[in-house]
Amino acid sequence: MTASVLPLRQTAAPASAPASARVVLVVDDYPAVLAWAARAFERAGWAVRTATDGREALEQFAAAAGAGQPVRLLVTDLELPGLDGETLVRALRAHAPQLPVIAMHAGESAAAAWRGPLPDRAAFFEKPVRAQALVATAAALDVPDVASDDAGRADGADAAEDRSPHEPTGWSAEKKA
Repeated sequence: MTASVLPLRQTAAPASAPASARVVLVVDDYPAVLAWAARAFERAGWAVRTATDGREALEQFAAAAGAGQPVRLLVTDLELPGLDGETLVRALRAHAPQLPVIAMHAGESAAAAWRGPLPDRAAFFEKPVRAQALVATAAALDVPDVASDDAGRADGADAAEDRSPHEPTGWSAEKKA
């Protein structure tokens, strides 16, 4: 399979975090999962940018770079409307080859859903996933300045908040067990 590389459009964005901030781009078309993942990284001290599809993610990536706050981690669903997660990863890696990636997918395993060779510095999760696992994986992917102590749970969040919301299909950890 040949992946096309999409151009990044430079857009201006107001500076909301210091240039040294750890910036994560979270991409998911399901609003509850997007908000949950963004909250998990915010609690772990990350500056968070969000997008609901691949095209918006490209814009957010370019805006972050333009604001002097480059994205240091991509967390994306693989099944997105329009530009899917795998194509998004390939497009962003064309501009930032060492960009660490956490890919998520509901149903079959995310690694199985990937259509080509698995990329370096990437982790794959089947939804639902625990917030603690996402934050700890950021550290394991050697993202600069990522503290692995208590995997971002210093806020006292309860276990229910640690689990990702269910996809609209109704698939859940209870059904998996």
